[in-house]
Amino acid sequence: MTASITASCAWPRWATGVAGLAPRGMRRWLIAPGSLTAHLAAAFGPVTVELLHQGRVRAWPDERRALGLTGPHGVLHGREVLLRGADGRPWVLARSVLAGRHARLVWRGVRGLGTRPLADLLFGPAAAQRSPLMSSRFTPCSAPMRWAQRRWPANEPMAPGWGARSLAARRSVFRLRGAPLLVMECFAPEIGHVGIHRPAKPLPTRRRR
Repeated sequence: MTASITASCAWPRWATGVAGLAPRGMRRWLIAPGSLTAHLAAAFGPVTVELLHQGRVRAWPDERRALGLTGPHGVLHGREVLLRGADGRPWVLARSVLAGRHARLVWRGVRGLGTRPLADLLFGPAAAQRSPLMSSRFTPCSAPMRWAQRRWPANEPMAPGWGARSLAARRSVFRLRGAPLLVMECFAPEIGHVGIHRPAKPLPTRRRR
């Protein structure tokens, strides 16, 4: 029993498949191609990006592995945001991390995004190469789930009792001129009840005032 509890509270495992990770409705969001912001805009109207943090972050062990980083330094440049629909409801909590040197050079545009979506860089004229999407479930006692609980607004719960349930997430690595940027996105459980729509063009966004 103790070993089982320890395993469930460990850092999450990431896999390219989604079978068994989430209900069918959630799986569609986990594997949605292209810009997630565009899919959210098609489903919920113009998207607001709420910037929660921009700057130095402590690297998670799995983030360092995904970025291919070695050595003792555990600080990266990070950006954490909430993506809200037209009615202001938050649907996605996202965290993007990269090496500090890349944030100053190849990916310097990340530092000046403010409340603009990261998709403006990832899917813009100089589109980056993207790795296959990987999915995971954050268990209630895991470190990523505790991070999500701290970042998600206390007065806007993902769903009733969501903190006691696992949380579906996906991630992929974008490379621009060889420099990797890891993007991880956590979904509010209720989004699984909303269908995926074909994104409209141009991408509708609005700034949070």
